[in-house]
Amino acid sequence: MAGAPRAATRFGLLAIAGIATSCASWFDEIGYFDMAPRLAYQGFSFDRPPNPFWYLRQSEETHTSVTLRRHLPVPSATHTFYARVALASLPSEPTSHAEFAEMAAPGAQEAPYEVRETSRRTELATRQGQWCIRYETEHRVRGAPAAPDRELVLLVRGERCLHPGFPRAVLDLHYSERGLPEELDSRLHEEGEAFLRGVRMDVAPGGPAGGSALAPPSR
Repeated sequence: MAGAPRAATRFGLLAIAGIATSCASWFDEIGYFDMAPRLAYQGFSFDRPPNPFWYLRQSEETHTSVTLRRHLPVPSATHTFYARVALASLPSEPTSHAEFAEMAAPGAQEAPYEVRETSRRTELATRQGQWCIRYETEHRVRGAPAAPDRELVLLVRGERCLHPGFPRAVLDLHYSERGLPEELDSRLHEEGEAFLRGVRMDVAPGGPAGGSALAPPSR
C-alpha cells in the first residue's frame, strides 16, 4: 500500500506529460481556415492549399521555407503526403539554362535507413520567365521506423527555379508521397500540382518577379 501513492503520482505525471505534448502539438498546428488566402515568405508566396485537409506546423516554417501537410482519408503510420517550398543557395551564378539544370539537380535522399533511387526524370522548364527544371524521382525505402519490415515507395515531384531577386539562389517547390504501394493515391498528386501552380517567386513582399531569364554572356 505504501507504494500506491507513488504509483499514482507516476501515472499522474505521465498523463500530464501526454496532455502537455498533445497541447503543444495542437498549438503548433495552423489549420486551413486559419491560413491567409495567400501566404508570403522571403522570396516567394503561394495560394492557400486547395482544400481544408491541409495544415502547417509553425515548427516547420522559417522566413525562407515552409512545409504543408495533408490529413489523409485513412490514417496510417506509413502513408504521408506533404508539399514544401524553400529558398536555397547555389555554389555560383549560372550563365546558361543547362548549367543551372546541372547545379540544381536534386541530390540523393538522406536518411538513417536504406533509401534506393529507382527512377529519375528531369527536363528544362520556365516559371515567370526564369530558368527552371522540372523533376520527378522515385525511391524504395527499407527500415523506416514507420515500417521496419516493409518496403515503402517514396515519390517526389516538383520544380527548381533560379530566383530573379537572388542570382545565386534557387527556389525549390515540390510535393512528396510516401507509403506502401497499395496506399499510393494519384488524386493527391492532382492536389500537389494545383499547389505548385499557386507558387510565385517574389522580389519584394507582394511583388511578383518577372522578366527574362539571365541571358548568356555576349560573345
